[in-house]
Amino acid sequence: MPSVAERVRQVQLKVERAKKHIEDVQAEITRFLDTKPYGIGTKRDPQSGKLIYYVTSVRETPPCLPLIAGDAIQCLMSALDHLAYQIVCSDTGDRPPHPDRIYFPIRASAEKYEAVKRGKMTGAVDATFEAIDALKPYKGGNAVLWALFQLNNIEKHRTLLTVGSCASGINIATYGVDRMAHFFAQGDTQMAASIANNLRRFTLWLGFKDNGFPLKEGYELFIGTREDEPDANVQFAFNVALAEPGVFESQSLVESLHQFATLVEGIVMALTPRLRDSE
Repeated sequence: MPSVAERVRQVQLKVERAKKHIEDVQAEITRFLDTKPYGIGTKRDPQSGKLIYYVTSVRETPPCLPLIAGDAIQCLMSALDHLAYQIVCSDTGDRPPHPDRIYFPIRASAEKYEAVKRGKMTGAVDATFEAIDALKPYKGGNAVLWALFQLNNIEKHRTLLTVGSCASGINIATYGVDRMAHFFAQGDTQMAASIANNLRRFTLWLGFKDNGFPLKEGYELFIGTREDEPDANVQFAFNVALAEPGVFESQSLVESLHQFATLVEGIVMALTPRLRDSE
């Protein structure tokens, strides 16, 4: 009969597999970004004359990304179902009445959760449901957990097509460097060049409120001043994001997956006290 450690291990194996998928997602994104998949150009606003940096080209993100991300999401949701199974086994002395119909209860509202929770974990005792109730596993209670549940359901029926590029920020330390350097050098061009080179060693990233997801040609990254001249040294950062209308806002794909993994690990830790060694 399994010990508590053995029960937890069955769940952790799924979480560890999810983390491997997340590592693979990160590796694929790094390789993609290393190819410099975004073109950047400048233009003048016809009315104000301000200099605008904008996207001139966007290469499609690797088609494997939503597939691997879907695998990670599925493993994390499966880990919760495994946890629910082990808890019911603990509560019933390893004699669950419906072992093939045990799922971690998550629903779109508190009312729907209350209506189905006991049916999803038949055999679990009241103390178990009280512990799960405290997690608020429904939309409006635990938004991240509900998003994980919904994305997993979507991935079962179609690929997570809402994986694409986004603009994540500008290194403001590289903007206006030449103008600033000339100001400090007071006309000494050699000194201005030296100052500019030193200033470009600094980084000060400023994120975008609107990341342009899904990134398309023509997206305006940054609007400068009329005095600005095009500067190829201005640095912009890009990333790959995940979004699903009505479920999940556009956020970094890797960061989102890590957020899901951290959540699941926290739930496992919170509910481990509900596990018992078999007698």
